Parts: sequence; C-alpha cells; structure tokens
Amino acid sequence: MQTPGARLRLDPPIREPTARAKSVDPGGVQTRRRQREKTSSISGRIDTLTPPTLSVAGRTIITDAHTHLHGEGRTHSLADFNVGDKVEIEGVLNADGTILAEDLKRTEEAGHN
Repeated sequence: MQTPGARLRLDPPIREPTARAKSVDPGGVQTRRRQREKTSSISGRIDTLTPPTLSVAGRTIITDAHTHLHGEGRTHSLADFNVGDKVEIEGVLNADGTILAEDLKRTEEAGHN
C-alpha cells in the first residue's frame, strides 16, 4: 500500500548496456567490437539481394564479417542466398533504420515450399 505523497525511486537508474566485447579473428588478432544498445529481429522473404546488403519486408539489412549465416541448404556466404528465400534475422537497429545482421538464418529456400 502506498502512502500519500510517497515516491517510487529506482536505484540504480535503468540504463541500456554499452559494454565492449572482445572477439578474435581467424588470424588470431584480437579486436574490440562495441555491443550496440538496440536489437531487432525480422523475418520474411528476401526481396532484393546485392551483397553485402539485402532487403526483407522493406527493411535494409547489412551483413559483415561478423554475421553468422546458417540454415537450410548451403550458407557459406551471402552469395549462397537467393531472392525469395525465407529468412529470420536478428541484429542491431541502426539510427538510419537499417539492421546490422548478427544472425541470418534461412528457413526455406526459394521454390522449396
């Protein structure tokens, strides 16, 4: 029960994480990659594909060397994906509305329903 005039205070204040994570590239060189604050997920069919970018449900998706590609069929590189493939993407929502993909999973190849 709340007392009249009482205030609720959250201590410490809630903040988005801004930590840095270490990663190691295949050559063994250690790099730092900043963890972004806002994550986003989207699924649907690939509308357009011009590596390193693709479009799903009207949203531009950007891939990089850190994007994990997996799922049905061959998925060694973005060139293995096709317009019409059904995908699920998780990544970082950029200020310009694009998504930097951290995980790109093909759930169905185009023409294989």
